[in-house]
Amino acid sequence: MKFLGIVSFLLFLLMLVVTINPKWISKGEKKYTRKQTLLAALVMFVLFCVFAINSPNTTTTPTPPTSVPTVATVAKTPEQLAKEKTDAELKTKQEAEAKAAAEKAAAEANAKKIPGTIGLKPNEFKDKWNSSATSLNMSDFKISKINVENGPAQDTFRYQFNDSHGLLGTVNKADGSIRDVMIIAAGQGLSNPKTASNVILSWGLLIHTTNQDLSASERGNILRDVGAMGDNANLAEADKSTVRGNVKYHLQSSKTLGIWFGASDVNDGK
Repeated sequence: MKFLGIVSFLLFLLMLVVTINPKWISKGEKKYTRKQTLLAALVMFVLFCVFAINSPNTTTTPTPPTSVPTVATVAKTPEQLAKEKTDAELKTKQEAEAKAAAEKAAAEANAKKIPGTIGLKPNEFKDKWNSSATSLNMSDFKISKINVENGPAQDTFRYQFNDSHGLLGTVNKADGSIRDVMIIAAGQGLSNPKTASNVILSWGLLIHTTNQDLSASERGNILRDVGAMGDNANLAEADKSTVRGNVKYHLQSSKTLGIWFGASDVNDGK
């Protein structure tokens, strides 16, 4: 069809040329008239149109899709859901274990710190205390046994002389040395002159235990410095400290907690 259409178009052009000058084409002595050539040109043009219309179209235009394809949502299987739950639980457990490990490491690091020490371990302190009590004729204040109790940050020990008078000490976990020792006196017994006198004597015993090279007069000076003796002594409002060597002595009074006299490392807290 396409070929015949081309031939018809070429003949159409030829007939147009002949129509302009019909003398160009002749058959023997007969010459074609302009009317004849024009008619032939019209016939060729009609044939060309017919062949052009019926000629198949080789060029195809893709038809756009009527709808845009979408990604289908795939439902998760029970196995996948169970695995995701297990993974989430495992992650939560790992995070909890990591947090616990960090807290444990921090506690261990804190336990290794020695904020202060008087240079004696509990049993060494007991032996020196009892030795001082013997030399000062204060056998009634001897310590029979010290039991150290485990604590979260530091360990402690207590020893009671009577219902209102006793020792309290803190012990470093890192090396087992004593950080500080306090003599605590509280209760109605302090109103008794003998009981009050024994409390002050125990303060002198603590000084002798932690500084055995000091003389009796030097121990007395420490008690005067903290306000426990002398003209300016006022146990009800005491809150003073003094230092001898590497030991700091501190006397503090409280209406609710009683009277505290303690010995600690002079560098504790620095």
